[in-house]
Amino acid sequence: HAGLQGRLSPEDCPQWYDQDMGASGVEQYEVCPQQYVSLACLTAAVVGVMQIVGSILRLGFLVSFLGHPVTSGFTSGAAIIIGLSQLKDILGYDIPKSQYA
Repeated sequence: HAGLQGRLSPEDCPQWYDQDMGASGVEQYEVCPQQYVSLACLTAAVVGVMQIVGSILRLGFLVSFLGHPVTSGFTSGAAIIIGLSQLKDILGYDIPKSQYA
């Protein structure tokens, strides 16, 4: 649920807002799974359209304006985050999430 936490409006998920479940730690995807899936699919579709438009307009050259350390650091950081997020499943540990995750 990366980035979509708390994004459903009171009209989309009224029971989550009515019972103030955000304060009790209950996530929106647990209360309104169908609406949450719809929001995730819409987000994926919008990102896909943006990538297709960027490809058609050949906007890949914009990356050349970023320094090599920036692109290398971004790629390495993404790889480390993905690898560490899978480590708990490989080792069988239950690592509690921080407030920033």
